[in-house]
Amino acid sequence: MQFFGILVALTTAAVTCKGPLIEILQEIREQSPEDFETIMKPQVKHVSAYVATDDGKLIVQEMKAGKQLQALGGYTDAHPLPAMMNALRLEMQDEGNVVMTTSIMKGASRPYIRNNALIQAFYAKASEIKDPAPFPAVCPVPTKENELFSFEAHRAGLYGCNVHTVDLSTAETTPTGKMWRNCDRNSLLHLKAKGAFTEMKTSGQKPFETNNPDMRKLVDTVNKYPSLLNLMQSPWVPLTLEEQEKCLYNSTSIPQKRTMTSNAPRIPLTLAEQETQPNDSKSVPQKRTTTSSTSNISTSVGALITLIGICLL
Repeated sequence: MQFFGILVALTTAAVTCKGPLIEILQEIREQSPEDFETIMKPQVKHVSAYVATDDGKLIVQEMKAGKQLQALGGYTDAHPLPAMMNALRLEMQDEGNVVMTTSIMKGASRPYIRNNALIQAFYAKASEIKDPAPFPAVCPVPTKENELFSFEAHRAGLYGCNVHTVDLSTAETTPTGKMWRNCDRNSLLHLKAKGAFTEMKTSGQKPFETNNPDMRKLVDTVNKYPSLLNLMQSPWVPLTLEEQEKCLYNSTSIPQKRTMTSNAPRIPLTLAEQETQPNDSKSVPQKRTTTSSTSNISTSVGALITLIGICLL
């Protein structure tokens, strides 16, 4: 019983890091440890998502009693790019209840690092988004995804329905009595100047870009890996905040990719693979051994008896 108690404790304590982003990072580490370390270097400090709909609207937050407009985003400390890729999706969920799955996402622009912020335009289906009553109306906590709502504002005791859509074409020119947060307005203008809101409607993979020379090595490294670029421009559900902190904040937190060892059980051939094998005994590779089959059987029986004895302690 002690044996199984220890096994359960070790299993419970282990951190599970799974998902497409983790798998891609594992592949990059196998191909080039140097590139992996470059990608996992903490250097991106902020994220901002600009979600535009196919009816010409842009999703924004109304903060400071409705007087300041903001994008969906946050963070101020430096973290690795993969963590901030995940954070970008989390901020859309937390500050807007916008979840970039195949049901809503139609496309995305190339990702940009402007100064030290990861910014990107996303193209969404207006028919899948429910816009609440105008601020400062009180609205209930939504039970479905993509009913615009800020869980962050709600936790702070503010109106959760401070998330709305404005006209994309004139989004940077705010109505009387309202103003943009400077960094968000500048990033919006940067995306417009780069044609991001037109590019997001096109198919195909777009390369990563930056205006910051200090980020050039990171951007060039990411552009070497189409799988990572594709993920940045595709629908996917991010890790939770807890998983993000445990799995993506440093290079050592990425689990090693599982590989088959010589002691691992062999995976049986599929039926198709069996049918393609030559039908003669010579095609079967001989097992390398220095002991007789009788000796192997005796050893296996002895090991089994020993194992049973241990488990009964």
